[in-house]
Amino acid sequence: KTAQEKQAQLKSRLGTFNAVVEVAKRKRPGFTASLNIGGQVFKTATSTLLSAPESFFWCMLHSGTWKPDEKEEYFIDRSPIVFPVILEYLRTHQHVTTGHLSEFKQNL
Repeated sequence: KTAQEKQAQLKSRLGTFNAVVEVAKRKRPGFTASLNIGGQVFKTATSTLLSAPESFFWCMLHSGTWKPDEKEEYFIDRSPIVFPVILEYLRTHQHVTTGHLSEFKQNL
């Protein structure tokens, strides 16, 4: 291999290594993630977001390609109104019934 090919291969390996390190940092117990959902910021444990394998959030944190912005927030262009219900499901893995929705509305 030429020196340029070796250098390109090393850069590729370094990029892969750095991506793995970033994913490992996000998986640390006690590590939190800030999610900007439609302009409202929610902060939660990454373990909550990783609690449902193959979910949107699980894929987001495992991809290594979706990075937080300069405020260390992940922006998701969705309505923040129902997001507390999604977080509660990720925390408890119990479906929220319509009876619980009024409680969530009061807490918003």
